[in-house]
Amino acid sequence: MSVYLIRRAVNTLVVLVGVATLAFFLVRLTGDPVTLLLPLNATPEAIAKLRSTLGLDQPLWVQYLRYLESIVKGDFGNSMRFSLPAFDLFKARFPATLELVGIATAVAVLLGIPFGVVAAASRGSVLDALLMGLAALAQAVPGFYLGLMLMLLFSVELGWLPTGGRGSWQQLVMPVAVLSSFLIALLARMTRSACLEVAGQDFIRTGRAKGIGEARLLLKHVLKNALIPIITLIGLQVGTLFSGAVVTETIFSWPGIARLALDGIYSRDYPIVQVVVVMSASIFVFINLLVDIIYIAVDPRIKYG
Repeated sequence: MSVYLIRRAVNTLVVLVGVATLAFFLVRLTGDPVTLLLPLNATPEAIAKLRSTLGLDQPLWVQYLRYLESIVKGDFGNSMRFSLPAFDLFKARFPATLELVGIATAVAVLLGIPFGVVAAASRGSVLDALLMGLAALAQAVPGFYLGLMLMLLFSVELGWLPTGGRGSWQQLVMPVAVLSSFLIALLARMTRSACLEVAGQDFIRTGRAKGIGEARLLLKHVLKNALIPIITLIGLQVGTLFSGAVVTETIFSWPGIARLALDGIYSRDYPIVQVVVVMSASIFVFINLLVDIIYIAVDPRIKYG
């Protein structure tokens, strides 16, 4: 286990340095932020002064080394737009995204896995075809289109739900529905496939021959042995939900980190984009580590070395 942890730590460091490097160089391809921070009629002296204040007058390699040094210290610099520490802005917005992604993941797990189990138990039936048809439809509909349709129906036409913002449970309904719909469908199809694969194995047939009931076989033996690929999928998709939150947060004016990153890109606010990218990568790495730990809890036979 110690060898595994050391290897994971080294891999994590390499990934985070790589992500931080990409964030630094790619964000600078968008152009000079000074042109957006100053009026069009700004004098060359004013432009030069602001570039010096922001440290943009230094050679690129000097900026890069200072950037890495600051990250090690936990300092991502000040936002060029808000003149506040970028990490503080990230911390202020992160709870909103965590709330949205967390609830969407919980909804997807609570609906997607049972749908998949029911579909597997009723393989070849009308119910199976209906559930898998709905799952395919949910995967085919783009998130932005679903969000706009839900807003048009429940906010504009019926007036049941607010169009956006954060603060009440009503404002969570549509964003969670949009963000969780794809994962519900994916989990339902994966659960069905994994359960059917396990159900065809010898030990299940042996249990059935011993007179064990179908419900007990399905829930205690089939589903338990089908959990590994399901957990893997959930771990991978939670990271995807963080990136997919860009569309959802924009449509519903949800004040999270995805919307903060988008605003940073539009305004060429280097520190904002960099802190969101690096911290999001850190979260994704942590989720992968958590999935590995859950593997051991689900199946003690799994060993890392």
